[in-house]
Amino acid sequence: MSPIETILLHEKEFTKSEHKIKESIINNPDIIACFPLVTAAYKMNVSKSALLRFCQKCGYDGFSEFKYEVSRYLHSGNMYNDNEVNSSEEIIQLFINQLTILKENNLDTKLESICSEILNARKVKIYGIHETGLAAKHLQYRLTTLGVDSESVTDNSLIVEKAQFSNSEDLNIYFSLSATTSLITESIDNALIKNSKVVLITQNSKSKFSKIIDNIIVLPTFTLSKNNLFIDSQSLNFILIELIVNKLSKLL
Repeated sequence: MSPIETILLHEKEFTKSEHKIKESIINNPDIIACFPLVTAAYKMNVSKSALLRFCQKCGYDGFSEFKYEVSRYLHSGNMYNDNEVNSSEEIIQLFINQLTILKENNLDTKLESICSEILNARKVKIYGIHETGLAAKHLQYRLTTLGVDSESVTDNSLIVEKAQFSNSEDLNIYFSLSATTSLITESIDNALIKNSKVVLITQNSKSKFSKIIDNIIVLPTFTLSKNNLFIDSQSLNFILIELIVNKLSKLL
C-alpha cells in the first residue's frame, strides 16, 4: 500500500490541521521526501508536532519512517500514474494483479488459521458497517451453506455492544477497509479486552491493530486515477470470502 493510500484510509480521523497536511502532501509529496521535519512543517505552515502526530495517526512510527515510504514510492514512478483504465481486459488485469499480491502474502497459512478459529469457536460474529456490512452478511450466508452457524452484526447500535458479550471461546471477524472507524475500533478493543479471538480483514497495513491481532489479512488496494471510480475495493472482500469458504469446506 502506498503512503498516499494509507493517508486516505485515515482521513476520517483527521483534524482541520491534519486535513491541511493531507492536501499539502497529496499535491506536493516532494515536500516530505526532500526536507527534514522542521522544514516540511514550516513549508506546510503547521507545527512540527502537528506533522509528527499526523505521521503517527497514519500508522507510522514517526516522520523518518513516513519520509522513507514517500521517497521510495516517488522513486517507484507510481505516484503520478494517471493512465485511465478503459477496456474490460485492463480491468480484469487489474484484478489479476491485485489477487497475485494477495496470494503472495502467505495467504494459505492465514486462511488455514482463520478456518481453524471458525471451527473451534463457540460463537462466530461477523462485523461490518455500510459497504462492509454486505461482506459480513455474505460470509454469514456462505458459512450457513456449510452448516456453520454464525451471526452478522451490521447495526451501528449493536457493533460495540455485541463484542462486550464475547468470551475467550468466541470468534469476532471484522471487515473494515480502513480499520479506523470509531465503532469498529471500539468493538475490536472490547473483544480483545474479553480475550476473544479476533480476525481483521482490512486494506490498512498501518492500523493500530497490525501489531496486536495475529489473524489479519491485508487486502491490496487499487491505485487508480480519479477518472476510474467504478473499481470498488469491496469486491476483494467477496473473493476472499470464497477462498475462506472453500478452504473451510475441505476441513469439514
